[in-house]
Amino acid sequence: MNKKLLNLIIFFMLCEMILANHVSARMKCWTNSEGIKECGDKIPPEYTQQGYQEISKGGVVLEEKERIKTKEELKKAKKEAAIIAREKDEERNKKAHDKMLLETFASIEEIEAARDQKIEAVESTIKITQKRIIKLEYLLDDELNENTVNKQIDGENKKFNNAESLKEQIFDNKKFIKNKIDEQGKIKKTYLEYISRFKKLKGL
Repeated sequence: MNKKLLNLIIFFMLCEMILANHVSARMKCWTNSEGIKECGDKIPPEYTQQGYQEISKGGVVLEEKERIKTKEELKKAKKEAAIIAREKDEERNKKAHDKMLLETFASIEEIEAARDQKIEAVESTIKITQKRIIKLEYLLDDELNENTVNKQIDGENKKFNNAESLKEQIFDNKKFIKNKIDEQGKIKKTYLEYISRFKKLKGL
C-alpha cells in the first residue's frame, strides 16, 4: 500500500469521526427564571428540576425531560389516578351487573316474581319468629307469677335469672324481626332498581 493511499484512508477515518461527534453532540435547552429560553452544554443547578430539551447541533430535538413534580402535584396526580381507577371499576361493575340482569331475567314479570319470592321467604321467617315470641311471653308470665308466689323460698335467684333470660330472648327476637322488615325494604328497593335498569336496557 503506497503512502498516498494510506494518507487518504486516514483522512476519511478522521472525517467520519468528526462527523460522528458532530451528530452525537447534544445541547441542553431550558427556560430561566425570567421565562427566557437558554441553551448550553450544561444546565445551571437551579434549573435541573424544571425540565429541559436535549437537541443536536443541527437543532433537532433528541430528547425531552419533563419537569420534576412537586409533592403537592404528585399528591394531586395520585388522587386523580385513584378517581380514574374508581370510575373504571364502577363502569366495569355496571357492565357486569347489566350482563347478569339480561342473562337472569327475560321479562319484567320474572323480576317481579323473583322479588315476591324473596319477600315471602323473609315474611315466613318473621311469622315463625313472632310465634316464638308469643311462646316466650307465655313462659315469662308463668315465670313471673311463680316468682311472686315463691319468692320467699329457696331458688329465688334462679327463678329471677330465668325471667331475665326470657326477657333477653324476647328482646333479641323482636330485634331480629325489625332487621328482617328492613331487609324486605331493601329487597323492594333493589328489585325496583332492577326493573328500572331492565327497562332501559331493553328500551321499554
